[in-house]
Amino acid sequence: LATLESPPVVQMSLLLSVLVFLGCSGGIDGKVVTQRLKIRFFWIRHGQSCANVMDRCVVKPPESHRLLPEIEKALHAFPSGKFADSTLSNTFGVAAATDKEKDCSVEISGSGLKLGQTGDSGAVIRVHDLYTDPMLTDCARRQSMLAGASFIKWLKSRGMLLHFIGSSFLMRAFETAYAMFFEACTGEKPMTNCSRVFERHIVAPLPYMTERAPRGLTALQADNMPMELEEQTKMLEGVYGDRLPINPTYAREWPRYAQQFEKFKAFLAAKILPAAGGFDWAEPPTTVFKEALERALPETMRHEDHGKSGISFGWKGGSYATGPSFTKDEWEHWEGREVNIAVVGHNQMMMEYCQQGELPKTNNNAVLEKLLFLEASTDPDDPSSLNRLVLRELGDKCALVMDAPNGADSMKALVEADVATCATPFQVSKFLGLQAGGAGEDTPCVRLAAKEDAFEIMQEFLAENQEDKKVRQLKREFVHSPSDGAGTVNTAEEL
Repeated sequence: LATLESPPVVQMSLLLSVLVFLGCSGGIDGKVVTQRLKIRFFWIRHGQSCANVMDRCVVKPPESHRLLPEIEKALHAFPSGKFADSTLSNTFGVAAATDKEKDCSVEISGSGLKLGQTGDSGAVIRVHDLYTDPMLTDCARRQSMLAGASFIKWLKSRGMLLHFIGSSFLMRAFETAYAMFFEACTGEKPMTNCSRVFERHIVAPLPYMTERAPRGLTALQADNMPMELEEQTKMLEGVYGDRLPINPTYAREWPRYAQQFEKFKAFLAAKILPAAGGFDWAEPPTTVFKEALERALPETMRHEDHGKSGISFGWKGGSYATGPSFTKDEWEHWEGREVNIAVVGHNQMMMEYCQQGELPKTNNNAVLEKLLFLEASTDPDDPSSLNRLVLRELGDKCALVMDAPNGADSMKALVEADVATCATPFQVSKFLGLQAGGAGEDTPCVRLAAKEDAFEIMQEFLAENQEDKKVRQLKREFVHSPSDGAGTVNTAEEL
């Protein structure tokens, strides 16, 4: 009541403080404080990798057989040394691509795999199955920068702050994140202005997001096996000339080869969101939480079983559970602090957990939106003590926010300069029959992504009620304004 005679802008600031408290904390019932978070999980498919482009393999016998020794070196370098004493069949050679399988094929001898068969126990595999942890192609790196510029411009148009940037442990994923959210903003001629977009401007590779080929497709998938962190760092420094702004914390402490979406969701709630900042609960100790997580959930899961039954487990000082699904209309009308997270991942996992296992594939660099809702309950007498996390997920398919050029078109447009980086463990260009030459920043492949409509924002994400936009911006400015209040006053006056 005492504020009623205050200037209107002060009244607005005080009112917002109440709204922010109610939205973030949910009120106090005498025992616990419940914080409610509305999470926009932007799931981005990585740019095309050196393994992806092998899907335009054109070499044929007998000329292709001369490439067999080069491929065999990749077999011997397979992670863990499992195939160090195996060979590739000279009789089978390097088989040409077919209408069904676009990559060339080889057959492994002396491995215990079934000769003449494909599948998860077959000795016949695709050549790119032996390309360990591939990097982005040169064209894909440039395309990813252009994609990032378009996505960042959209974020700014909506007044959105990106609180966290993540990726899988595979190089093509965190390279894409770096290109989209760093390279697009830097250099002599930055593609876009990235000020006031990022809460924390660093990429954090995350567990349980590593790609896996569809069940029964292949016995080997070195392309989905991340190298050791030190090896990745060395390769990236060789290409970029410096270390990338990557937070290696999770890469050192968590399973590097795992893919399990329910484990990732629990990790998101308990470890990522507190790390994103601005929340009043503490992360559980890594060892304690990881042991509880691994004990509670299986190593793998079928996407067909996703959401069929609830998940619940606990650890000393806290617990996690999944709640019932919700609709987008419900999410839009709920109160809670909005948190925006971008994670660069992979096609198969996105198709299974964003598209309910249905085609088509998401284009490289396209952005999907998965909505989540978290309730975090804490003891008001001990804010650092985590009591309970309940995470709910949108029941529908993910929405396409931003599309990207078709991958097949990009592959058709390749020239040698577009794959110059793709030289380890074998020279990819030798298999693709590409035209020589080309400038790295101006090739037909790059030009596909430079078109004005290359990265189209979908119509439902273009329009926004102006009042909603003002409230979103004002709440954001209030939460992040200087303590002296000057920033709040200026923002309120402008709006």
